[in-house]
Amino acid sequence: FIRLMSQDRSALGLVKSIVSLSENMNIKIIAEGVERLEEAQMLSTLNCDLAQGYYFSRPVPEDQLLELLNRHNPV
Repeated sequence: FIRLMSQDRSALGLVKSIVSLSENMNIKIIAEGVERLEEAQMLSTLNCDLAQGYYFSRPVPEDQLLELLNRHNPV
């Protein structure tokens, strides 16, 4: 639904409903499959808690994960 939400009102409505439901139930959700800045921005506008996907990073081997996190979130 993430890929389609910028072009399909039904997909956007479903994403909005899921985010709203999670807020009403006081649970955190993760949007998966975020591949473009526009998708990340739309999810942020909708108050989606977390997102993951190729926009943020390609899959990383476990032994390189700590290095990646330190590079993007220096202490």
